[in-house]
Amino acid sequence: ETLMLLIDVCVCWKAGGHMESKRGSDLLKGLMNLWSRIWGPMEHTVMDQEGGLLSNEAHSFLESLQINREVVGTEGTTTKGFVERHSMLTKLAFLEFKRECKKQGLELTLEEQIKECCMAQNLMLTYGNSTPQTALTSQTHLMCSPEFKTIESMTSAAMTAPDKIESYLRGR
Repeated sequence: ETLMLLIDVCVCWKAGGHMESKRGSDLLKGLMNLWSRIWGPMEHTVMDQEGGLLSNEAHSFLESLQINREVVGTEGTTTKGFVERHSMLTKLAFLEFKRECKKQGLELTLEEQIKECCMAQNLMLTYGNSTPQTALTSQTHLMCSPEFKTIESMTSAAMTAPDKIESYLRGR
């Protein structure tokens, strides 16, 4: 499976999605859908030597959006460890979430699962007393607020067949 993970190194906000292939057109479509349409084009991007993003088509597209690309070689850069750490963290969260979905009978697409894992990390991981979502939007999400009492589950965490709300909260 081809997955794309985009991470803002300043606030650690991430977006991820499932790509149809590693062709340049599919990767650029993912870049637009996951990031540029929401936040606008980034100023700089650090990428591995993925063939689809090294094509002339990709170079022209990124240049037209004034995105400065830095290709990381096999020797790496100082940010390579950061990206690998977040990739592994997201992969572990994804595998756990996928297992929970299967166990609870939730049928989600691969795209929905990876997006949910990224958003959960944006809402819950804390860096210097702030989550990436709070750093980016200056707002604390209702689901993460201790005062949030609007949605409550009718089943306990010990039950083997939880209701839909409990399943959602367990997945989060």
